[in-house]
Amino acid sequence: MRCTMKVMWMLLAVGLPMVTSVESSHALSSFGRQTDTACQAFNGTTPFADKSCALCHTSNNPSTTDLNQNGQFYKGNNLTAICPVNNVAPISNAGPNQSVTTGTTVTLDGSGSNDADGNPLTYLWSFMSVPAGSSSTLTGPTTVKPTFLADKAGQYVVQLIVNDGVVSSTAAKVTITTTPGNTAPVANAGPDQSVQVGITITLDGSKSNDVDGNLLTYQWTFMAVPTGSTAQLFNPTTVMPTFVANVAGQYVVKLLVNDGKVTSAQDTVTITTIGGNTAPVANAGPDQSVQVNATVTLNAADSTDADRNPLTYDWSWVSIPSGSTATLSNPTAAAPSFVADQAGTYVAQLIVNDGTANSTPDTVAIAAATGNTAPVANAGPDQAVALNASVILDGNASTDVDRNALTYQWSLTSKPAGSAATLANPNTAMPKFTADVAGQYIGQLIVNDGTVNSAPDTVIVTAGTGNTAPVANAGAAQIVAIGTTVVLDGTASRDADGNALVWKWALTAKPTGSAAALSDPTVARPSFIVDTAGEYVAQLIVNDGKLDSPPATVMIKTQVMPPARGIYIGRARWNAETGKLKVTGRAPNGATVEILDADTGAQIATGETGRHGRFKLHVTVQVAPCALVAKANGVTSVRTPVAGAPASCGNVRPPRGDDKDDEKEDDSKSLSKQSQERSGGSLLKQNRQNR
Repeated sequence: MRCTMKVMWMLLAVGLPMVTSVESSHALSSFGRQTDTACQAFNGTTPFADKSCALCHTSNNPSTTDLNQNGQFYKGNNLTAICPVNNVAPISNAGPNQSVTTGTTVTLDGSGSNDADGNPLTYLWSFMSVPAGSSSTLTGPTTVKPTFLADKAGQYVVQLIVNDGVVSSTAAKVTITTTPGNTAPVANAGPDQSVQVGITITLDGSKSNDVDGNLLTYQWTFMAVPTGSTAQLFNPTTVMPTFVANVAGQYVVKLLVNDGKVTSAQDTVTITTIGGNTAPVANAGPDQSVQVNATVTLNAADSTDADRNPLTYDWSWVSIPSGSTATLSNPTAAAPSFVADQAGTYVAQLIVNDGTANSTPDTVAIAAATGNTAPVANAGPDQAVALNASVILDGNASTDVDRNALTYQWSLTSKPAGSAATLANPNTAMPKFTADVAGQYIGQLIVNDGTVNSAPDTVIVTAGTGNTAPVANAGAAQIVAIGTTVVLDGTASRDADGNALVWKWALTAKPTGSAAALSDPTVARPSFIVDTAGEYVAQLIVNDGKLDSPPATVMIKTQVMPPARGIYIGRARWNAETGKLKVTGRAPNGATVEILDADTGAQIATGETGRHGRFKLHVTVQVAPCALVAKANGVTSVRTPVAGAPASCGNVRPPRGDDKDDEKEDDSKSLSKQSQERSGGSLLKQNRQNR
């Protein structure tokens, strides 16, 4: 297998070594499989298995038998062991199952596919099966959202494989069911969650929908629980059942919905629990529809962390239309922007980090068009009301970028057993009904711009049933001047049972260098001083004495934002156990990047960025720095504190030991692998003599 290196370059510590370039086919063109086998013994990697693998790595006392990932010899001292470099395979997501009427043009959706390395993806859709007699073909099978005509009744099964430029994903499939009359409902088990052990989990099937507007029934069941868990679902036939995550591990729950005639395909949700730090949850914001050449602002402000740790952001492109030169203004900001310069679908990926763990990636799709764009339904905020209250739904926040007049189609897709509730004026923006039985009511809204329907949106109305979880409201977004004292406002938070609320605020994001702190995070209206230009994100959780609310967030921006520098350190972390410093970030493609101690100006590492301008560094340093800056093309990044650095940073030697200890360790490794390396080593020696 040809080992073409299509991943980001790794940076080498303490200066650039001398290199002798070598043409590459395996590791080296003249060595082939024997060298790859020797490299496997040295690295513990599988030869040929991953084209992005750095086959051999440098050591702190290298010999010319050490290769870097670009197939080059290195000479020099004090080099850092940085390999192997393993590319992470992307994950394909073919979108939710659909149920449509015969003759409908179906739009598939692969925008949920993601790549942990942030590499752009290519798409390949294909039919796995179609109904007998169907002549359907896919239009745009290599795009994010291909279409086809469902010309026959039955099931269409479509497969999606994505590729990150190095390796293909496993296939994901989606099933589209067509019927001449009633359409099957679509189950939606809600977003995955990451929580602490012992927490009561509330599942959420309220986004399940039925295009016919029929009433739905719900059936939740566990598919998997951690070993030793005795978790049980409470009220598994309701919209929002609960269970206690009593053991660390993964809980996988399945949801089926039925519209009175047919059962949906299943949807699942995964709840991950751990005993210590809880991974944050990325939220890339809602999908958007815009006109070509519009400036689009992304929004990660609804990303949350159960531990209320500060978050950092890492945006990347998964896919952009052919010919587009769209660039994110600041990929480490909470709300970067770009110009949608070509018609088509832009898919952006977001990963957030809480200083310890990365979130699972989340994606957002922006559809840019020169013609008509589909409207977006907004069924309004969830409500909690008293029994027998008159409830008014509100779809006035629904939008259409073409400014076409909208028509409204409301329906109640779920209501408590025994309820006789019906919607009055369901074709208006603000219908109403009476909550005559305690429980949960789900209103579904579809809007139409005169040409095309929106996707359904839903709203939950809870009429007093025992204790219900409160709802946090962090107030409106603000744009202020530097030096302003900002007052946050959680007074719109509410509890359907009328219980007194306890407030838990946290600043989950603030600009680098800011010392902003909340005056009192336990009051309804805390304040802080905006001392640095940039973005501040505040998170609010309220508790009614029994249950926490889901987190709510609000963003505060300064009137003058810091300029996009073109070079960023996304994350910097010190590992005290290994004495390793990990730094990731971005700079212009092909640029030489210097990593410097922000306080002393001492150079820590230098090297080049890889494709897409990303760089990643694992380096052993003699002193743990307090903060770093990166320099490239004459531009310097903002100061980035090193997470995990000790209080005495700047004066700490890593526990790893000196170069002599490393040399002994390398000698010990080489002895244990000597027999495995002989075949490749003789060839390497011969090649060095020839040179």
